[in-house]
Amino acid sequence: MEEEKMKTMTKILILSVVGVFLLAGSSWALNIRPVVPGDNDLQNFFDTQVAGETYDAINDQSTAALFEATGTGSVTSFVFSATGSFTYGNGDVFGIYSPISGMMIPVFDLTLIGTNWPNTTINFGDLDFDGQDDDVWITDALGDIDLPGLYHDFGPDAFGYYVTAGGSTYYTEDNKNADGEAWALTYQGHGGTLLMPGGQADVSFDDNHWLTAFEVFSNPGTYKDFDDLIVVAESVDPVPEPATILLLGAGLVGLGYLGRKKKLV
Repeated sequence: MEEEKMKTMTKILILSVVGVFLLAGSSWALNIRPVVPGDNDLQNFFDTQVAGETYDAINDQSTAALFEATGTGSVTSFVFSATGSFTYGNGDVFGIYSPISGMMIPVFDLTLIGTNWPNTTINFGDLDFDGQDDDVWITDALGDIDLPGLYHDFGPDAFGYYVTAGGSTYYTEDNKNADGEAWALTYQGHGGTLLMPGGQADVSFDDNHWLTAFEVFSNPGTYKDFDDLIVVAESVDPVPEPATILLLGAGLVGLGYLGRKKKLV
């Protein structure tokens, strides 16, 4: 009887692990880092815009490509701020996307860079009362920048960042990009103060903050300096990579097997 129960438990563990892994692995893949930028522009950004701490544009890169909000309260929310050195055109946007549902939600109109740029909050909640915190709506310092009352049935809360510029779209997941290459680099804060432009409040760049640096100038023969759009988000954590999920699952299954073996001895 005990042996049969252990068999059932082991099967449940295996099925659970395989299910989670398939959910993750079917939608996103591990980014391989580091990537060497084509010049020193991104390193110069860290050297001049982060006070009180040193960051290495190459060695401090993270493999993280997808995130989830960690804010607390009636809704889970986080705040974006941005700067950029690229001239954007009509229809160019920064946004978030769901790796599960594929929904893409514009967050910034990139033609506004260089003006009085407000912080923007993305809220996760349950506006359609289906019991799932899978709704997203966006606010900024001026109020709701979506249509009044509009929200998005986003799906699971995991999200990545994207930029659409010049008719092309660039994702934080390398495998979603048309050429499978890196067009965004991510960094977790580990101290210092991020000096923000445009009258925005400076940011304490601790481990609760993540910075994403996009390259969007993809004409043939050009190099990637990853300073065309730099975005900082607070109250986010990286989503575990599929390899991490698989290792965790293997450990659970192993524990189940050892327990079963002990019962049989």
